[in-house]
Amino acid sequence: MKKSFIHGFEYNDWANRQIIAYLTEIKDFPDRCVDLMAHIIAVQDYWFDRQVNKSIYLIDLWEKYSLLELNHLNQASTSMWVEYIEKTKEKDFKELCGYYNEEGVALDISAGDIINHILNHSAYHRGQINFLLKNSEIPPVNVDFNQYASF
Repeated sequence: MKKSFIHGFEYNDWANRQIIAYLTEIKDFPDRCVDLMAHIIAVQDYWFDRQVNKSIYLIDLWEKYSLLELNHLNQASTSMWVEYIEKTKEKDFKELCGYYNEEGVALDISAGDIINHILNHSAYHRGQINFLLKNSEIPPVNVDFNQYASF
């Protein structure tokens, strides 16, 4: 399980870096692309704080950042998660983490499901970024997992 989670975060990091590098190169793209990229990374940190620090994340999940800042934030977030996964015992990925959703409803989710949520959430928003690029007549970035796995 640990190897799979680490591999997932390594792919997630690669895909995020591909998007950030592409946006840096083309320069003329919808602003929403950067907003979505910032949101991807903020959500990773949000769940890390919930899971590891057991606290309430106070940073805006839609805070504005530059592409250079996003590159550094992505690297830091990935490093935190990989280090956490490496140090966590297999059985602890099934441990439940209590939290309140946006409606104030108390919920429980396992550490493993948090990780899966983060990776799926990131892929969802990267898809939105590619959709925005394509609608702006800019070729999308190939961040499919099989593209990553072929390196």
